[in-house]
Amino acid sequence: MALSFHEEVGSSLSIFNDSNLILTYNYHSDLCKPYFHPVNAPNAKSVTSDTPEDNINHHGLWFGWGNVNGIDFWKEGAGKITHREFRNQEISDCFARVITINNWSTPKGTILIEQTSEIIVHEPLEDQQIIDLNFSFHPLSEDILLAASQSSYGLCYRSPYRERQKLINSDSRIGEWEANNKPASWCDFLGLADNITVGTAIFDHPSNPRYPAKFTALDESFGFISPSLTMDEPYTIKADESLHLRYRVLIHLEDLFTFDLWKCYEEYVK
Repeated sequence: MALSFHEEVGSSLSIFNDSNLILTYNYHSDLCKPYFHPVNAPNAKSVTSDTPEDNINHHGLWFGWGNVNGIDFWKEGAGKITHREFRNQEISDCFARVITINNWSTPKGTILIEQTSEIIVHEPLEDQQIIDLNFSFHPLSEDILLAASQSSYGLCYRSPYRERQKLINSDSRIGEWEANNKPASWCDFLGLADNITVGTAIFDHPSNPRYPAKFTALDESFGFISPSLTMDEPYTIKADESLHLRYRVLIHLEDLFTFDLWKCYEEYVK
């Protein structure tokens, strides 16, 4: 097996394992924000949904806050997150690594934040695919206030509809009514795709501020996971400081009776 890049210059960068697509990073300048879609499980089935009819603001796997110095960087048509450049692209024996630089700009074009994203795509195993997402947010001239809100978000994941879809978190809370707005080390969204159980989990790293994060965790109307450090109280990034956030996205092909997600989490944080 061999990992490789394929870029549609000015539009997208895809990472393949041999001829099998793992994910595509979409960054066209017409977009309100860059995002990952499709993101595929080891069986080549997509686990992401982009601009579904029930919420056109959902874009597979993406990052956005609802109130940054009073500007909405989550919904369409307000603040804009623009891909500026790729700082690095490399392939090793067991992973592909990309570093991107994005600008967070107001409707008037003022850049508030420079975002650096390290994307590490591990060589897939038969039953799992690992993607590490490490973000740094650097204010360019002023303090940045991330307002508190239960819809503030941050890193977001939207699943396509699956049969028997259900959430579970690291405290064994099952379903939206138990897991939503609760702190957790990880949250996993599971469902059937072609009679195969597929799960997509987000791991919150202990180095993140306010760990463990409270997750927005929805499985009734649709599948949505988002760990948020501003669900209960605001967070300020000082002008001379940076905010660093680390997450792992793990896609697996077995349910939690046969797949040890806690072992995977412990391997991530050790």
